[in-house]
Amino acid sequence: MKRILFCSLLFIKIGSLVAQDEYGAMGIGYGVITMKQPQFSEMLEQTNLENPGLTQPFTMDDLHRGYQVWMAFKNNKTLTTLEFFHTKASYEAEGIIPAISPNSAGYKIGSLHSGVSCLIDYFPVKFIGFGGMFGISYSRFKNEQKDLIFGETNSVVDKKGGFFVGVNVILHIPL
Repeated sequence: MKRILFCSLLFIKIGSLVAQDEYGAMGIGYGVITMKQPQFSEMLEQTNLENPGLTQPFTMDDLHRGYQVWMAFKNNKTLTTLEFFHTKASYEAEGIIPAISPNSAGYKIGSLHSGVSCLIDYFPVKFIGFGGMFGISYSRFKNEQKDLIFGETNSVVDKKGGFFVGVNVILHIPL
């Protein structure tokens, strides 16, 4: 919630600095997306096959849920959009995995994806434009285990991030 408030205030401040724009818009949304992670899915399937002691195997749900905050500014020739997104999913299992613990335990792997982007489009004609985008994205996998005898563990097992760029063509249809 603090991130949403911070991003909202940041976008409002940026909006007040851009005085020459004809109009601006801001939105906050919550969405569900399907995100394919083939190597991660294969690892979960292999873990389920190699550990018959799991009373509840890892689920293969590719749905990630999260929020998005964006702000756009439009003048006669340009459209500038700033966006922040944050999506996550969790994969849970219960039972015995002998390589980790001889006792029955609960296992949870969390998948988190966040990013900030800026999209700038130029409209040589009022309804057709072209532009580019740039930003940074970040992914993290977190491992949680709850074992009644050995206690709990909660650690980040993988972090990756990087910059991205792209080009686009836009068709602007006023409603």
